[in-house]
Amino acid sequence: MKSRKVNVSLVGRAHDAGCSALVLTLDLHVQGKRWADAKNGLSVPPKLTLANAADLVTHLRWLVSMARSKRRTFGNLQGEVEQAEHLSALTEWIEAQFDPSFDADRYAACAGPGSAS
Repeated sequence: MKSRKVNVSLVGRAHDAGCSALVLTLDLHVQGKRWADAKNGLSVPPKLTLANAADLVTHLRWLVSMARSKRRTFGNLQGEVEQAEHLSALTEWIEAQFDPSFDADRYAACAGPGSAS
């Protein structure tokens, strides 16, 4: 991530929790075109349409159980990122955080002194 403060905090919290290994993955953050989701009107944040409102009415038991369920969050980013509680704002923040210039020096900063390369 571009935010060095968040990187250092996440790695530090893992260290403090006694994690013995850190797995560093490199990923290309590109939203895939999900044709079935687009066709079915899936979006983030969800948009209420006549079609999905009618679908919800036919699944009242599920709707009530979802309304009573615990809210899901990105716990690792809470306290680090102001937008962590709002899915659409958090998605935008994450998309802006991917850093194509990640290199060996950035890795060393994440890994810390004395770590295996």
